[in-house]
Amino acid sequence: MNDHVNHLLKQNQSYFKEIKKLIAKKTFHINSHVLCYFTYSLSLNHSIDGDNLLLGSFTILNLGQKPLQHPIICITLSDSSLFKFSGKFTHKASSNKVTPSVWERISKTSNQDEYWLKYKASPNIAANDSLSFSNFQVEWTPQKNYNGTIKGFIYSEEIQEGQEAVNQINISGMTP
Repeated sequence: MNDHVNHLLKQNQSYFKEIKKLIAKKTFHINSHVLCYFTYSLSLNHSIDGDNLLLGSFTILNLGQKPLQHPIICITLSDSSLFKFSGKFTHKASSNKVTPSVWERISKTSNQDEYWLKYKASPNIAANDSLSFSNFQVEWTPQKNYNGTIKGFIYSEEIQEGQEAVNQINISGMTP
């Protein structure tokens, strides 16, 4: 019995060494000076045709020593036919001066499941500072089982290829 346990321990150690080697070879495409993430809360109704609500924020932390120039965020929904996204932003062509907003939706694509937002109040995020797109809402009324994903990305002059948020929001449910 001890021989078998020792064999398994050696095998585990061998696996751990191999995993460490693979991790060391893995290239991570995360800008170590910028971190972005979602925070959110849910109000769920577990009945057919019941309204559900997600209230969230998307935060960008500039942990670097230089300002992050011209930040643009992109929030994507996997299925806009079910999920309705809203938030405090204006459209570029909007003439609504009554409700000022510091976020503007810009057109980067014709995809209605993508929300490209530019911060209007300042052209940059200062070093060791943060910026949030706060209190956005995602609403849905399921009529059958559902699932969807909300992803976030940050783009700037320094991060032209974009950087994905460290988390995403996954929503799924079954109707009775």
